[in-house]
Amino acid sequence: FASRNPGICRILTGEALTGEQERLRQRVAQLFNRLEVQLKQVLREKAVAEKNDQVDPTIHANLLLNIIDGRLQQFVRSDFKRSPLENWDQQWQIIYSQLLN
Repeated sequence: FASRNPGICRILTGEALTGEQERLRQRVAQLFNRLEVQLKQVLREKAVAEKNDQVDPTIHANLLLNIIDGRLQQFVRSDFKRSPLENWDQQWQIIYSQLLN
């Protein structure tokens, strides 16, 4: 998504919002909040299905959201030269094995 939509990334990271209406900033914050809620729900369902009470969906969802946000920030900072998917397959294996397994 990010590589195909650099303009949206500028908005999501707040770069394009400097001096913009407060309403637009609130909508971006709302988008990230909804994404975090969705991640939390998926993680909660996974924990229930696997009967795993060691997982805290709130903490895990927030960490995943920060990873997403960080990759978008990195993409924007590189002037859209460094793909948000760079090394993603290997990084996801680490994230999955340490966080979600």
